[in-house]
Amino acid sequence: FTRACYRLGAPWRPHFYPRNATEDFIIYTQARAAEYGTWPYLAQPVVTPRFLPTCSPELLRGLGDLAEKYNCMIQSHMSESIDEVEFSARLFGFSDAEVFSKFGLLRGKPGPERPGGPERPGGPQVQAAAVMAHCVQMQKAEERLLKDSGASIAHCPLSNFFFAHGALPVKRLVREGIKVGL
Repeated sequence: FTRACYRLGAPWRPHFYPRNATEDFIIYTQARAAEYGTWPYLAQPVVTPRFLPTCSPELLRGLGDLAEKYNCMIQSHMSESIDEVEFSARLFGFSDAEVFSKFGLLRGKPGPERPGGPERPGGPQVQAAAVMAHCVQMQKAEERLLKDSGASIAHCPLSNFFFAHGALPVKRLVREGIKVGL
């Protein structure tokens, strides 16, 4: 997978990141996606915006475009802690789920003919899915957006116990039709 994180001018930008890191990450991710082909294969590229505060809108837009073009799976952290949710909202002006959705990074439903999508017996081709870790601090509107998009949650109970200041309501989310895995 390609883990991309870079926010131009951010004080936490590692000193070894080049000034044109956003472009470099997108070029690198595209090269990996083209090298491995389109989904499904045993080894497949996974677009991984690190988590929202470390990503610029330009990077998110570029990664969303690549995920669409190459039908790549997507993974990231979403609504992980109260502090992260508040910080992301200040940076982007939207909730985590809204930001991921806006940039095409929250998806996973069967859809129309998709380049590289696998044939499903008796069904449409499949869009490679997004899997979002944590999601402990989601609000109801975000839960609906996650469900409507077809994205899934990767539940991380130990991490959430130590860091997230909350518990994922797994039973309720599954009952409401949201896919949750450990």
